[in-house]
Amino acid sequence: MIGVFALLTCALPAFAGTAAFPAATTLKTADGVTLQASYGQPAKASTNGVVFIPMNGRTKEDWAAVADNCWRAGAWVVTVDLRGMGANVPKGATAVPATPEDFAKMHEDVKAAIAFLRSKGVTHVALAGAEVGANLVINAAADDAGVVDVVLLSPGMTYKGVIATDAVKRYGDRPFYMAASKDDAYGYQSLARLAELAVGVKKIEVFDTAGKGTAMLNREPELEGNVTGWLTSHWTAVAPVQPAAQPTIVVKPSDGTLETSGPTSVTPPK
Repeated sequence: MIGVFALLTCALPAFAGTAAFPAATTLKTADGVTLQASYGQPAKASTNGVVFIPMNGRTKEDWAAVADNCWRAGAWVVTVDLRGMGANVPKGATAVPATPEDFAKMHEDVKAAIAFLRSKGVTHVALAGAEVGANLVINAAADDAGVVDVVLLSPGMTYKGVIATDAVKRYGDRPFYMAASKDDAYGYQSLARLAELAVGVKKIEVFDTAGKGTAMLNREPELEGNVTGWLTSHWTAVAPVQPAAQPTIVVKPSDGTLETSGPTSVTPPK
């Protein structure tokens, strides 16, 4: 089970009261890594919060619009740059590609962000991630019963050694929102398999030419609102779904049903 043992240091703004999003902070992981992050404190006291995790090689700013929406809707939000990426790379330095060992340790990055929210009184934690960030998110959620909801953009059955299939099973009957695009062949076929494994309340969106991960937020204008709406509708714990419940499958544009069976012939990206 995920604990809340990560140490935290916060660069709080110079004024009292509500911290507008984004306010800068740093998080210290349990294995001693300092991460750059941004957060927003809602205007009114809230026990709801969302962690946003970026794609491989991308930054927390990719999630800024959705995070801002959730903050304005009344939740604590925190966006994090993964170790060795984004603002965690010193100015003037060249980012070194992460190794498989680095990706395995990034679970601690997600835990540190969850711990930050809990230190602020958040009891209903939601997680959102893209590509390898989606895989990190579902693994963190599977290990933490206090996570009430996940949003996965372009998850993969496995990315960089971070496996999602078993984590989806362990996540159980909690809510899922998943989206992928057909022009991301591996992400699309992975989505079909993961949707098949998910047993909780779920919404699946499939696009034709939206690209991968957070890039879809720019190419599909309604996606930002859909993700925000999903998160804000699950601020509180959701009752377990009865076995007879069926998934909601949304295919855009409408061109038939989403194939969710059979092995994939597409190999994971390197």
